[in-house]
Amino acid sequence: MTIGRIERVTKHGTRVIYDATAPANLNSRREQRHESEKARETPRPKVVDAELVTERFDQILAKEIDWLWPERVPASKLTIYSGNPDGGKTTAAVDATAHATNGSDWPDGAKNTNGPMDVLFASAEDDPSDTLKPRLMAAGANLERVHLLKCVRLEKDAKKAERMFALDTDLDLLEGTLKRHPEIKLVTIDPVTNYLGRANVNREQELRAVLVPIKELAERAGVTFLCIGHFNKRGDVSAIHRIGGAVAMTGVARCVWLFTRDPENEDQRLMLLAKGNLTKNRSGMRYRIVEKMIALADGKNMGVPVIEWLGECNVKADTVLDRAQAKERGKRGLAKTFLQEFLADGARESEEIFKEGKRQRVGRSTLFDAKGDLGIRAIKIGATGGGNSQASKDPVHADTYIGHLDGWTLVLLHTYLIYL
Repeated sequence: MTIGRIERVTKHGTRVIYDATAPANLNSRREQRHESEKARETPRPKVVDAELVTERFDQILAKEIDWLWPERVPASKLTIYSGNPDGGKTTAAVDATAHATNGSDWPDGAKNTNGPMDVLFASAEDDPSDTLKPRLMAAGANLERVHLLKCVRLEKDAKKAERMFALDTDLDLLEGTLKRHPEIKLVTIDPVTNYLGRANVNREQELRAVLVPIKELAERAGVTFLCIGHFNKRGDVSAIHRIGGAVAMTGVARCVWLFTRDPENEDQRLMLLAKGNLTKNRSGMRYRIVEKMIALADGKNMGVPVIEWLGECNVKADTVLDRAQAKERGKRGLAKTFLQEFLADGARESEEIFKEGKRQRVGRSTLFDAKGDLGIRAIKIGATGGGNSQASKDPVHADTYIGHLDGWTLVLLHTYLIYL
């Protein structure tokens, strides 16, 4: 029997060093490094038939900043709403749509001087009939002014096909729609990562190549772009760096708002400023998600989540996220103590661990985090599709030990020993 896989074992988990089933990957880093060096050595072609365009500032007209939501969402600019799942980002975007379409004043009391406008809404995650429309109804939006961006329709050889809208290839189509419908003054994209096309959200130049043209279109067409994003998994960085994706996600946007639970009050949530290049007002907003009953066309009533705004707050985003992280570390510490005590007498089945953890109010995801911290590994015992998983606090389970030398574990390809 030959070795099919080698993994480096650390307290954070395992990293594949060698995999016999994927020999092409063995030299991938070396090949990538060689291609990168080759690209640097290749001289860039000279630009022909081109010139730099400049303009003197005495020829540029100075003007005031226009606002959609005064001091919070600048008009004709790109704004980001970001947060963890279930943080209320989409509900807040729906609320903004309601204020924009019916011309009502904003939640902090600021006057809506723009009057009613149309909104183009792109939603990749929420069903328009059972989720998005009911939420718009509950928020009080003027549905005649809300347009759903559905897809891109293609016609080729007398045949029609449809595909998802992509910001990296279809911005001209979007601009054409905005020209045909000049009443549209707000475009909401939820989430923006689903509409990047082939652009990688984590690659700076690829993301910037998508967002900068959006910024330019916003200024050219006089349309505000509100893009929904997500937090990354990093907890050791400042608030501005919690936004998922490359730095361009926050660099190109003029305002970035974070939506998170209040660590001091589980019933409340916070809308906090992470970046505000143009605003003088640095305050955030408190809110909570409540249920509102609406009447459907079939005569039935439906409970729908809406935002109930509770007023302004002056707490800083970094402070709130630091408190939330400290609270999470406390939960993780309790989970680690639980696992150490529960596995003191040997391996236990995973379902037994989860069941006891639930009884002691320790969540499954927190248990997995604590397991990684303690170097505990789960071992699957039995044939494919069956068997039990057991967790042991020992570095290698005695009954399934294969090889351990100088910090390296050798794993046979056709065993059912797994590391989680």
